[in-house]
Amino acid sequence: MINKFPSPIRLSVLIFLLFLAACSGPGSKGPKDKYDSDQKNPTHGDWVVCLLNHEPDKLTPITAITGAASMVNTYIFQSLLSLDPREYVLRPELAKALPEVSPDGLSFTFEIRPEAEWAPGKPVTAKDVEFSCKTLFCPTVEAPQYRQIYTFIKDVILYPDNPKKITFVTNEINFLTDMNLGDITIFPAFVYDPQGTLEKYTLSQFINDGDKFKTKPELVAFGKEFHSEKFKREKGFIVGSGPYEFEEWVTTQSVKLKRKTDWWGNKMVDTLNQFASWPDVIFFKIIKDPIAQIAAIKNQEIDVAIRLSVKDYQELKKDSLANGNYAFHSPFNFTCTYLGLNMKPPQGRKKIFTDVKVRRAIAHLVDCNFMLNDLTQGYGDLMVGPVYPMQKKELNPNLKPIAFDIALANKMLDEAGWTERDADGIRMKKIDGVNTLLDIELLIAAQIDFWKDMSIHFKDVALKAGVRINIVSLDFSVLRTR
Repeated sequence: MINKFPSPIRLSVLIFLLFLAACSGPGSKGPKDKYDSDQKNPTHGDWVVCLLNHEPDKLTPITAITGAASMVNTYIFQSLLSLDPREYVLRPELAKALPEVSPDGLSFTFEIRPEAEWAPGKPVTAKDVEFSCKTLFCPTVEAPQYRQIYTFIKDVILYPDNPKKITFVTNEINFLTDMNLGDITIFPAFVYDPQGTLEKYTLSQFINDGDKFKTKPELVAFGKEFHSEKFKREKGFIVGSGPYEFEEWVTTQSVKLKRKTDWWGNKMVDTLNQFASWPDVIFFKIIKDPIAQIAAIKNQEIDVAIRLSVKDYQELKKDSLANGNYAFHSPFNFTCTYLGLNMKPPQGRKKIFTDVKVRRAIAHLVDCNFMLNDLTQGYGDLMVGPVYPMQKKELNPNLKPIAFDIALANKMLDEAGWTERDADGIRMKKIDGVNTLLDIELLIAAQIDFWKDMSIHFKDVALKAGVRINIVSLDFSVLRTR
């Protein structure tokens, strides 16, 4: 169980006005100035330069864990379903339609679009979906951060008479199942497993008895190959069904993607706008330093910049040069900031959060209103569960957030037996016969200013309840493994 106190931050976005207006339309009187165009319809061509505020860790599907990698991979790989960015509802992507759900709510059947291909003459099939799932659960593939999301999968069923059809069999009813199944990254078996190693095993074997196969030589070899450098960053080995193909990665500088002129989705654009891909090249420019990022934006070296800090976003909106050349947007981003409490620490670590009263007390020490009003300046909303505020149909309006209440937190900690104090006023209690201080290690990503500011405020508040917070800043790639 994880107690969540999230504040989903709206994504700060800058979109360059020339993004889809590189030239004037035929018969026009000419643009009003060099940043405007009379062209009504987008056309293929030109580059779009996007800001990446940190280096991707790798581009290998299901093992890449950084936000930068996710941004790049979005244009290379696809999933069965995607989320409509305007309506916030699921829509078919590789699948022809939303899944057919069995009466008991435990089986989900998808059929892949007949047009879907990896390349001309190489169709995306249910075997590729099965392979992607097998790779996810393969014991020699390092994907624990994603594998834990899919523990509800029991098995898959393929249909010999329809190579595009697959059924997922699950072991529990959950209102997020269709979303999670639809979000699995699909990648081709013929590229990532040319030897057909995983073909010899069933998905249920990996799910139920994965540990038995950890030392199988052929699976060890598969895992080593899957994690090899070529699948991380080499042209020709990063292959998906999306509209763009990987072209080049210059370390600390850039990642370049090239539009597929023969992409299968081009046939669908007239009826489904989600398949439109206009720029010939998407060029990701890597700039880690926030000051250098702002300078690049002001110098118009960047066309699209996302995930800016609230401070930088607000300052750029006030800058006459930036405001004249960019359109500013703050749409919802489907991410949330939360405080996770580790109830099962490694051997030798303190068992602090096994008591529900302690967990509840910590919850009362989190000042979400401060985060929303001061840290995000209103660019966010409060969540009380795993459903986002804009998902009105699924949202339970009767759930209320846990109130910020230091006095109540003190009372609950007293009731939990943390009544003694050391010389610094930090609460103490005997656990398993050992005097234990109520000090907590808080892990945060060193790159994210919001987390730094949030943790400092939380530390100051917690001291008023006799709780010591030790802040540990880690690189995001390291944090995800802890």
